[in-house]
Amino acid sequence: SYRRIEVEKASRTILVVDDQEDLREIIKKRLEKEGYRVLVAGSFDEALDVVDRQSSSIDILLTDIILPTKSGHELAQKVLSAHPETKIVYMSGYVEQELHEQLSGECALILTKPFKLEVLLVALEDLSAA
Repeated sequence: SYRRIEVEKASRTILVVDDQEDLREIIKKRLEKEGYRVLVAGSFDEALDVVDRQSSSIDILLTDIILPTKSGHELAQKVLSAHPETKIVYMSGYVEQELHEQLSGECALILTKPFKLEVLLVALEDLSAA
């Protein structure tokens, strides 16, 4: 059954959106090592371009909440309108009360930066199992 799990993971596509290139690369390398297919973008517009070019679905959107031009929340809404089945995971350097209220209606995870990559992996496993 171990092999079957690997196959399932390999079919999962994650879009990682963060304006910090070093962080994007660290996350990308780690997730690829785990068998995920990883797409990256550094901004709202770049992320939408990636989504538009995708023929298959995006299983998980992992995005910073604060992006240079628009919010990760706005990005999530756009991605969900094209791919309603996408699961959303937000990353944030500071999680304020209003942020939680803004996102309260959403079924989304919020990871507070800095986080250990192991925490991210566990969160993704939980999402995949859901």
